[in-house]
Amino acid sequence: MILGASGFLGGALYKELYRYYDTFGTYHTGKIYSDNKHYLHFDVVQDDIYSVLNEIRPDIVISTLRGDFDAQEETHENLMLYAARTGNMTMRIGEPVGGASSPSVDWTSAVGIGGASTPAGYHRLNPKP
Repeated sequence: MILGASGFLGGALYKELYRYYDTFGTYHTGKIYSDNKHYLHFDVVQDDIYSVLNEIRPDIVISTLRGDFDAQEETHENLMLYAARTGNMTMRIGEPVGGASSPSVDWTSAVGIGGASTPAGYHRLNPKP
């Protein structure tokens, strides 16, 4: 599942992945997605991520959310709690756990791209030594 699949980055990821995987995405605006059964409406400020997670039950979540940073942080925290509670996803930061076929949740932030500092609580994937 791609959070923010209607955006530039999320849309590009969706287009690459949907041919090979049962891929779902979220959108905030854009009626062109409302009839697509693989897109669910999600407003990071007003909606609860649990309703999306309970409907899709994803093995992997890629977040390309934009908008209110505090709401994004809360959504990501709830995503981690959901993964821990349900056991549906294995959480990892950096190196894979359990082999390449294990479901995972990877956390990073677009803020960390281009040399900018990474906010507290977010980690770069596979950091360079």
